[in-house]
Amino acid sequence: MTEQRLADNQFPRLMNKRVLCDYLGVSASIVDNLIKFDGLNVAAFTPSGNGGKMNTLFIKERVLEWELKVGL
Repeated sequence: MTEQRLADNQFPRLMNKRVLCDYLGVSASIVDNLIKFDGLNVAAFTPSGNGGKMNTLFIKERVLEWELKVGL
């Protein structure tokens, strides 16, 4: 079954990994590989003062820039 992806404007400016997977239309393991080998980490940051939780967030605009740079 093929699922339609939401429009870009339906995704938040800051995305956790699960939302990023939906945004890119890939699995979490593929996102891990894109971060490790293809430079997607440039779109990521970990907020300080978040109660010790290490939740990485991704900035949608930087993800878009990364997609253009790598040719996706």
